Amino acid sequence: MPTINKDKVAHRYGTERLDLIEFYREVSLKVDDDPDYIVNNFLDSELVYGKLVADLERNNAMPSSTQNRCRVSESLAYGDPGALLATPSPSLSGAIIDEIGSKEQQVYFQNYVLENKCRTFFGVTEPNKGSDASNIETHQFEGKISGEKMLVGNAAAAGIGTILFRSQSKFLDMRAAIITPELLASEFIERSPLNMTIIRGCNLGYVRIKDMPLDEQYILGNHLGPMQQGIMSLIKVFNRFRPSVSAMAVGVAQAIVDHVQDNYANVISPYQLKLLEQEIELARQTNLDAARCVDTDPYAATPSSLAKIKCCAVAKKAAHTVNELLQEAVLFDPWLSKAVRDVYAFEWMEGTTNIHLNNISMGIKRNEFPCLQNS
Repeated sequence: MPTINKDKVAHRYGTERLDLIEFYREVSLKVDDDPDYIVNNFLDSELVYGKLVADLERNNAMPSSTQNRCRVSESLAYGDPGALLATPSPSLSGAIIDEIGSKEQQVYFQNYVLENKCRTFFGVTEPNKGSDASNIETHQFEGKISGEKMLVGNAAAAGIGTILFRSQSKFLDMRAAIITPELLASEFIERSPLNMTIIRGCNLGYVRIKDMPLDEQYILGNHLGPMQQGIMSLIKVFNRFRPSVSAMAVGVAQAIVDHVQDNYANVISPYQLKLLEQEIELARQTNLDAARCVDTDPYAATPSSLAKIKCCAVAKKAAHTVNELLQEAVLFDPWLSKAVRDVYAFEWMEGTTNIHLNNISMGIKRNEFPCLQNS
């Protein structure tokens, strides 16, 4: 059974989530084999339910929700990112509903998730358009929605979720809607899991929607102006959640270094691990700075793009260094083998490096980096 050094974890992350971190590490390999392992065996666990309640509360913990979510995400991913993503949570659906949903929609969603202790999904990415939310093809025509969503976390297992769609072919007609349990069970929706190699706990899937009728009461943002009903609110939600993905990459990188320190100190020199730790700390602080920027201005995308690149890079570097130095020994350490594999997933979550390099380029043109301005 994979174990953690409790003293080391408590020193770094405190004791508040120590039991949950330890639990995630203990079930990490089980979840890797079966993404439903936690739901099938621990749905009544106080740890699992407590995290669900905390997630719902955290979404409303302004004005420092992004920084807080970063710290939580890093610590829990240190336990195991797959187990974290396989645990019932409002996730991005809860965030978009909190952002643009009516009070009635928020209460409905939160109550359902709490009462059923279920996982949720947020359908954005599409087979033909990728994660380019501004150009999605899923559309509403005469009150019915049709389209496809791909690479959606927990798509086939979630009890409730949300999707993005177009009401017309105009940029500002991007809309989001709650997909109720009744709709998920209907003949209008087809869901299936996808074969995965890394972080299997996120349970990526495919969703096909065909002529699905949608009641107006489940469309988000009807009480808001056109600018806030769709893409502008989506930008804010992604900006708030991107640092959490970066934090997860940092958490796994830190877990790899700590595991090697505790188990392979005679193979890898302390100097090599110290250098890695310094790079991880730099990435962590860069990401927390980005989170502070988003808490101040939810449209501040450039700092989080820079942090995302740095955090993914340092996680991959930690995996590459350990693989290179330990070589075949990694294959005989199931948890370490899984961890050095999992770090490559973060590149594809919340935008790839080329997208974020483009964001940074645009930020430079907008003079968002004062240190680069000519004196």
